[in-house]
Amino acid sequence: MRIHKAHLIYPKYHFSFKMFLDLFLVVAFLPSAFAFNYAIQFSQSCISRGHGNGSSPYTSSKPLSFAYEDGLMKNTLLKVFLATKKIPSLSSSTANYLPYIQSAMDVLLSPNGTIGGGYVLSQYQLDSIEEGPSLLYLSRSTNESTRYLSSIQELVTQLESQPTTSEGAYWHKAIYPYQIWLDGLFMAEPFRSSYISSFSPNPSTNETISDVLLQFQQVMKHMRAPGNLLYHAYDEMKVQPWANNITGCSPLVWGRAVGWFALALLDTLDYLPQNSNASLQLQEYVRYLALGIAAVQDKNSSLWFQLPTEPLNPLNYVEASASAMFIAFFLKAERLGYLGAQEEGGSYGTLARNAYDRFVDRFVVWNDTTEEWDLTGTVSVGSPNTDYLNQTLCPIRTNDMKGEAPFILASLEVEELV
Repeated sequence: MRIHKAHLIYPKYHFSFKMFLDLFLVVAFLPSAFAFNYAIQFSQSCISRGHGNGSSPYTSSKPLSFAYEDGLMKNTLLKVFLATKKIPSLSSSTANYLPYIQSAMDVLLSPNGTIGGGYVLSQYQLDSIEEGPSLLYLSRSTNESTRYLSSIQELVTQLESQPTTSEGAYWHKAIYPYQIWLDGLFMAEPFRSSYISSFSPNPSTNETISDVLLQFQQVMKHMRAPGNLLYHAYDEMKVQPWANNITGCSPLVWGRAVGWFALALLDTLDYLPQNSNASLQLQEYVRYLALGIAAVQDKNSSLWFQLPTEPLNPLNYVEASASAMFIAFFLKAERLGYLGAQEEGGSYGTLARNAYDRFVDRFVVWNDTTEEWDLTGTVSVGSPNTDYLNQTLCPIRTNDMKGEAPFILASLEVEELV
């Protein structure tokens, strides 16, 4: 277990009985109590903020939204819950996570499982599918499986009828016809592969597994950028204002979009039959992307820019969500044996652990007023329909779930809970 200096130092002038108790636990239960530091404590701060329950001001102007940010947070809290469930000294700290996830989901569903929260199947938003993984777990672990299975089937029905390009790649949304966005792979494919793993009698021969692979293949066919990276979006018809009239790609490599795709590869691999064609191809894509992401790491901060390939752009800046995603990507990929040493020597894991320490120093802040951990530096949104100026001037938020959740995932890896 590694110890970051912040792990054992509480904010200045902020001492309470709970703090002394936590310090006692660190001493009494080494090394497992290191998980207290961020994977659990930051998750608890997110729960205290109501993140993941469908009513965050960062998800929608509508209350109780069936939204990808909330799905991302619920899925992340579920991973913390499952990781700590097997550790007696930590499981009591996360016992409230599953009831929180379930109650956050239940308010979005009718008694028979029809999805509410603004969900409309005919809008074909891949973003909505990100709520699916938590539904799958709830269907297996609660006494309301019929209700949750009904909701799951609604998402499966969407994917079965999702419009596609001429080569079979999902449209990102009905309002974005013939467009592939990197985000969509993260939203849809881990859920789809998990669903197949759970409900298919023979996942290795399931036709849908081939289609899961196809979605990644289409990205790698059309959206490669120089230096082993990827462009944010692709328009098959080449009619969007942002689309290159030859390649159909958007003009920029956006950090968080690459991060979505990188995590999508790993989360999908979790459910693919080992040594299957699909698994082996996705592992190749992991290694391809690792080279590119490592190459654009900022040498000064050890983190990554909002626009990773534009380090000299005076408006560019080091961004939290992409950096956290890349750290989590490297650590998980190394743990699962998908990565060897870097070309110039050294391990990707060492790179990522050093970046994690710098990330904590830069973005993780104790809030004396709320008595919670805050995360600064997450860009609010990114779109292929932006130029350099607009992409670097998007609002930067504190405690945006798109940064919080990846940081928790990175912490799970650093603290060796997975």
